[in-house]
Amino acid sequence: MKTVLLFAGVFIVGFIVLFAGTYMLYPTLQPEKASQVQQAMEDSLLPPIYDYTKFSPLKLDTLKTEVTELQNRVEQYRSAPHKNKLLVDSLLKVGKQQKRIITRLRDSLSIQRKMLATKKKQEKKARAGMQFSEVSKSLLSMDQNALAPILKKLNDNMLVGLYRDGSNMQREKLLQSLDPDRAAKLLKKVTQ
Repeated sequence: MKTVLLFAGVFIVGFIVLFAGTYMLYPTLQPEKASQVQQAMEDSLLPPIYDYTKFSPLKLDTLKTEVTELQNRVEQYRSAPHKNKLLVDSLLKVGKQQKRIITRLRDSLSIQRKMLATKKKQEKKARAGMQFSEVSKSLLSMDQNALAPILKKLNDNMLVGLYRDGSNMQREKLLQSLDPDRAAKLLKKVTQ
């Protein structure tokens, strides 16, 4: 550990000595660049030199008029935000009103779509109910021996629908056409 610190110290001290030596020897190695830098430093410390022949009273008057014009422009730009703010505020109000109208229209449209969907479902159920009732009438008007094999192939939901659509006599025929276990199962579903 001590050797690492020793090597690090030697390296850092060597670097500092090398850097300081280069700084001191630079003017002798590069005399032209050193004199340019020295001259630039001296020039930056001198006060600026004005050429009074370029600034005649006429030129000063034109500069004054340019300054006043620039000041007027600055005032216009400063007052412009107020004018533009009123315009922006009115546009924002109109935008908010349009967003409210759009939201209302979207809500109305979604309500109308839902109503239309429910109406279509009701119509579909009504058509299916009419078809089912027609099928149930034709099925339940069949002979009990012919009806039994057909009922074996129907699922429980269809049997419940047939039972609910039929009259008392048709219900009795339906129950008689089923085997006792399936008839009991049907009655349990109907009474739930």
